[in-house]
Amino acid sequence: MLGHRRAGFAHQPDRSDKEAKMSFNITIDYRFDTSGFFDNPDARAALEAAADAWEALIQDEFDDVPTGTVFTIANPSDRNQTVSITLDAPIDDLLLFAGAYALNGPLGLGGYNGSSADGDIYKARLSSDFRGTGPVTDFEPFVGTVSFDTAATWNFDLAGPVSGKNDFYSVALHEIAHVLGIGSAPIFDSIGAGALFNGPNALAVTNGVGIPLEGDISHIQEDYASDATLMDPRLTTGSRTVPTTYDLAILADIGYEIAGYTKQGSTPEIVTTGDDITVFGTNLGDLIDGLAGNDQIQGDAGSDTLLGGSGNDTLFGQTGDDSLSGNAGDDMLIGGSGNDTLLNSLGTDTLFGQDGADVFEIRAFGGGKANLSDFDLAQDKIRFVDSGFASKQAVLQSVTKNFTNVSTITLSDGTRVDVFHNNQSGTPLTVDHFELVSTALPQGTAGNDRLEGTDQNDTLEGLEGNDTLLGLGGDDSLLGGDGADTLNGGDGNDTIRGGSTEADIRDIVFGGAGNDLIDGGYGNDELRGDAGDDSIEGGYGVDTVIGGDGNDVLTGSAWSDLIFGGNGNDFINGGFGFDRVNGGAGADKFFHTGNAGHGSDWIQDYDAAQGDVLFYGAAATKSDFLVQRATTTSAGSNTVQEVFITHKTTGVLLWALVDGDAQTSLNVQAAGQVFDLLA
Repeated sequence: MLGHRRAGFAHQPDRSDKEAKMSFNITIDYRFDTSGFFDNPDARAALEAAADAWEALIQDEFDDVPTGTVFTIANPSDRNQTVSITLDAPIDDLLLFAGAYALNGPLGLGGYNGSSADGDIYKARLSSDFRGTGPVTDFEPFVGTVSFDTAATWNFDLAGPVSGKNDFYSVALHEIAHVLGIGSAPIFDSIGAGALFNGPNALAVTNGVGIPLEGDISHIQEDYASDATLMDPRLTTGSRTVPTTYDLAILADIGYEIAGYTKQGSTPEIVTTGDDITVFGTNLGDLIDGLAGNDQIQGDAGSDTLLGGSGNDTLFGQTGDDSLSGNAGDDMLIGGSGNDTLLNSLGTDTLFGQDGADVFEIRAFGGGKANLSDFDLAQDKIRFVDSGFASKQAVLQSVTKNFTNVSTITLSDGTRVDVFHNNQSGTPLTVDHFELVSTALPQGTAGNDRLEGTDQNDTLEGLEGNDTLLGLGGDDSLLGGDGADTLNGGDGNDTIRGGSTEADIRDIVFGGAGNDLIDGGYGNDELRGDAGDDSIEGGYGVDTVIGGDGNDVLTGSAWSDLIFGGNGNDFINGGFGFDRVNGGAGADKFFHTGNAGHGSDWIQDYDAAQGDVLFYGAAATKSDFLVQRATTTSAGSNTVQEVFITHKTTGVLLWALVDGDAQTSLNVQAAGQVFDLLA
């Protein structure tokens, strides 16, 4: 209470009753701040400064949590309420929901959430007992909540503590630490057993003694280390605490990468080469490969791709339009609801499409048997891939019947399909139940070719001549070869290369939807990433590189290139030569190696207010750069000067910013630090 020596933190951490980028990122969401506590800009700034402090200390990079993931949280403005969250944007490392209300004692409450999210990929980060192996030892929370007392007398000043007031910055650091897992991660129950935290790092910083905890193991013991630890259960009014060596040692012992400490723990494997029972997917579209062993895989919601691997596997698609393939072994495939595709393999497989218009895809594997146990004559199809049948009529004519309720189709290689149906004298199958597909792709020649792929993952090579290559759907590989080629990846994550010799004249490349990898190769090319997070290299020549929508990585490579980032937060490297660059909408980074051969890049639309940064590729400080101004005819506005930024020691002119004198900040990033050349 105010007026006493201490104002209480004391609380039980918020536990659920269920189970490579540059830096760690914490995003704060204020949507549940119904009291308006964070309408105060000082309160918001102090919370975000606390998050920044943890970002600077933690060196981990967690897997992103994708858009559409569903989980529940405790409402940070009333922790007695549970709220369902469906992500409308991915989580990069950690998402915090912030709120405030009258806590009637504690200054703050904090804890992780997310255990309700469907899927083993999340349980492997948080679980108290992952598939019977015990608590996760490398704790990786992706969402949490922090709540603060609206009745407390707060000091929001970041400059330091204020007598008679509770230091909000200290409390925010403390509660975020609970979200990170101090006192709340399931592994605490074993490492902190007996109210003594004895992880390797904790033992190292205490000369083998360990760090004493409160009886409920949620905090470091009160007054330990002269009352200096951040995770002391109480905060002295008018004082400030920050993470100490003891707090950081605990974080390292539950799996975090902290400079100066040894990271502990490991993330359990989702699938192994043994018998995995049962692997659960998420509510989104998953790709799960069971590898070796006799596996059970359950896809859950979303359009999943499930691969059994070797062994006798059981695959459940559940809801969504799923693709199931048992691979080697005697497998059982169960599509569930949705329009599913079930693929046979070498072995005796039993296929149940269940609800929806399903496709049973049969390939010639040199033997094997597929039992189509619930073929729906009204809507299901059998797709024969490279089967050797010349026509659908030939398939029908091959049908034999050893039983009145089974129609058998045998491929030329011995692969057998048994279609179960009602008893009758003939077969109920017709040519309308069949599809014939050939995977043989057209081949390029020395002439001018037009090669078109499929909706599968295709490889098209044009060779010589002025070729047109269309990948269509799937993750395609397109190589134009010599000549002036037009390459279009279409949907999917495509790999596209123009040509690798000087006879490659000029290519026009469209990545299409998806995260594409594009290399223009030789020639003066026009390269377009289109939608998706694309990586594009101009190669040799005077190229035009256009990122399009998405967060793209664009490199001009050799010679003088023209680069447009488009929408999104793009990383743009002009490469060697004097390049002209337009980042487009979004917070873009303009990279320069610092070498003279890199050339001087003209940046048309640098805008610090949008979050643009000039990225210097070597170690440097603010004093290493020289900012000069001059008017350049026809570069931009006649009334605004250009800004020229030079590295003083090397004398290399790095960037020329068109109309740069209109900027109030020139933010440069070097060696992990960002500084404003105008500050």
